[in-house]
Amino acid sequence: MLDSLSNSLSDTLSHGLSDLALQAAAPAAAPTQSIGSPALWAAAVATVLILVGLDFVLTRRPHEVGMREAVAWSAFYVALPLLFGVYVWAEHGSGRGLEYYAGYLVEKSLSVDNLFVFMLVLASFAVPKELQQRVLLYGIVGALVLRGSSSPPERRRSLPSTGSSCSSARSCC
Repeated sequence: MLDSLSNSLSDTLSHGLSDLALQAAAPAAAPTQSIGSPALWAAAVATVLILVGLDFVLTRRPHEVGMREAVAWSAFYVALPLLFGVYVWAEHGSGRGLEYYAGYLVEKSLSVDNLFVFMLVLASFAVPKELQQRVLLYGIVGALVLRGSSSPPERRRSLPSTGSSCSSARSCC
């Protein structure tokens, strides 16, 4: 009885280890192809810089933002990514379009909690209503600068593909 249990355990381990070895020896999955060409990235960065500059110009005179103005700005800033999604859908197909819209919806839903944080911060520092729009704009610019500086595109490297002249991933990076 003990011998059969030992043989069974040994067979299971050897099959499990051989399966694990086969998985390790199998070639890695092909890297995901990005639609983010250098031209598209340049256009995106230029658009963000233009929009931030425009925001600074249009909000240079502090004022209390009314509901109508807030809804207009919100509609504008929701329409932009929706229109970009139309571009992605038209240029890269429905699969990529759906991926983009799914990602946009997830990001939008996850950012809703930021509204409550903004309200708490503005209230705790007693920022006057006339200056709240400007303070938020400075916060957005600060967040963009910090995100951009923490992971610049030239630092992102992928592991070498099979057939590369590199002997290991460490020697390439």
